[in-house]
Amino acid sequence: MRKPRKLAKIKNKMNNIKNAFAKLRKLGWVARMNFSCCGSCGCMELEDKYKLKDGDKFVFYHRQGADNLKAWGRVNLIWGSSVENGSELVDVLDEYNLLPVWNGSVDRTVRIHTEVA
Repeated sequence: MRKPRKLAKIKNKMNNIKNAFAKLRKLGWVARMNFSCCGSCGCMELEDKYKLKDGDKFVFYHRQGADNLKAWGRVNLIWGSSVENGSELVDVLDEYNLLPVWNGSVDRTVRIHTEVA
């Protein structure tokens, strides 16, 4: 059983993710949490639902990622847009203390970490 203090810490980090995604939406991103079953389906569903075009900004993590987030305190965010927008994404995640890791390539996910351990 998890200790109450650890549960409070996890809940706070989930709020940080929610708040970061809310800010991204204000900046014009389509930002979804726990969306779709996997990355491939998620990209297809986002395109259909939001009528995304080349250059539109989107970010999400899927249900498999949500399981990793709960178990290990980290998740890879699938995103799409330009390198400049990738930097904007990382800056917002960093602002909410989500410890983003990204190599600067549009072909790579952005990993965020929470302090679960």
